[in-house]
Amino acid sequence: MLNDHEYFEKGSKLTAHAIVINFDRYFSGKTFLYLPELKTVEELLEKSSRSIKFGGPVRRKAMNMAVNLIELKGLNRMISFIKLLGFLARVSNQRLLASSHFFNSEREISSIRMGRFIIIL
Repeated sequence: MLNDHEYFEKGSKLTAHAIVINFDRYFSGKTFLYLPELKTVEELLEKSSRSIKFGGPVRRKAMNMAVNLIELKGLNRMISFIKLLGFLARVSNQRLLASSHFFNSEREISSIRMGRFIIIL
């Protein structure tokens, strides 16, 4: 992980890379995510307030899907984004980084205001 001490050791050649996908939770309207077909995606977004980390083959596939979004436009980008969320929602090896008891009022307010979701690949 980026905060591991190896990244900060003198002479370390380790680097981190990130792909950030900013989106409004209601990018497709307020009721879209509540469709029965998207229940797992809605649950993924709820869990993402605690930050989710994916690893292994899931991480690699999701990274490829995210990189491909860059090349797409319009409806194809939206469909591929929903497929990415659906893929992440269906995998079982999701690691939540904060406990269910974690509460940071500033973070919570910011997340609500900005519609911020944290999914780490």
